[in-house]
Amino acid sequence: MQTLTTDILVVGGGTGGTAAAIQAARRGAQTILVSEFPWLGGMLTSAGVFGSRWK
Repeated sequence: MQTLTTDILVVGGGTGGTAAAIQAARRGAQTILVSEFPWLGGMLTSAGVFGSRWK
């Protein structure tokens, strides 16, 4: 097991968590974002946004 040290830990890679992690990092905080899914942005970006196959 590895121990990580961070200023801010954001749990959840939905739109709110992603925005919070980006803003914290922009302000200089060492930030870790963890998500249960392999994509960021939540279910909206996985199901609500059409990819190139819908063109």
